[in-house]
Amino acid sequence: MEIKLIDANNVKEVQAVFYQVFTVEPWNDQWDDLKQLELYLLDEMDNKSSLSYGLYDQDQLVGFCIGRIKHWYEGIEYWIDEFGVLNQYQGKGTGSLFMKEVEKAIKEQGIKGIVLFTERDIPAYHFYQKNGFKDHDDKVIFTKGLKDE
Repeated sequence: MEIKLIDANNVKEVQAVFYQVFTVEPWNDQWDDLKQLELYLLDEMDNKSSLSYGLYDQDQLVGFCIGRIKHWYEGIEYWIDEFGVLNQYQGKGTGSLFMKEVEKAIKEQGIKGIVLFTERDIPAYHFYQKNGFKDHDDKVIFTKGLKDE
């Protein structure tokens, strides 16, 4: 396994893996419009603060960590927007190994911490806990859908 920096030039291979990871249990995301998925990934991967990594088995992308750098008063943070590993690589320590390699790579760049969001009732929640992430009970995410009037 090898970790590599990836960017907008890798969007098609990331799109294929992303689709395989997130359109099945437990996520069941409805990415029926592949152009919309490509645009979403470009939103995440094609800006000056983007910092993304791919996990490769031979020359095959099997995982991705899509994130961005944010400058905060406590130091530079890495916000992970999407993290995924193909299902056949899950449960074998591959995701944990990938996360450790990402941590090592960003630490070398002077990044002081990682921030991410996930849902409590899915396996990813326990994956992040197992990998040293802390749940912040005092934080909440607000959303608001905008309806036509």
